[in-house]
Amino acid sequence: MELHGEDKLINATRKIILKQLPGGLPKIGDTAQALDMAPRTLQRRLQERNLKYQTLLDDVRQELARQLIARPELNLSAIADYLGFNDQSAFQHAFQRWEGTTPGRFRKSHCHQAETIIRNSK
Repeated sequence: MELHGEDKLINATRKIILKQLPGGLPKIGDTAQALDMAPRTLQRRLQERNLKYQTLLDDVRQELARQLIARPELNLSAIADYLGFNDQSAFQHAFQRWEGTTPGRFRKSHCHQAETIIRNSK
């Protein structure tokens, strides 16, 4: 999930958040510790880049949600749990805010697009 053009701190923070997500929603203190710095130092360095920890956390969750939803074998409640949401409803609301559509509609749309690409490449 490395974004080109971003600095090492942002990429490292995103990678650690991604690694910590399966264990629950990572707090800034957990992420800072993995980066071998104090939480306040991480917060300050992100502020220098006009970022907040919560913004990075949400970005990672959104990007991962898009990837996981594209896998039809995964059910939406399992995805919500993996991403640290309390329930599927909270995940639905967050995804709607991020993408402007529900996870189910997003999945149908992307599965249809993939089928069309495969069919047209034959």
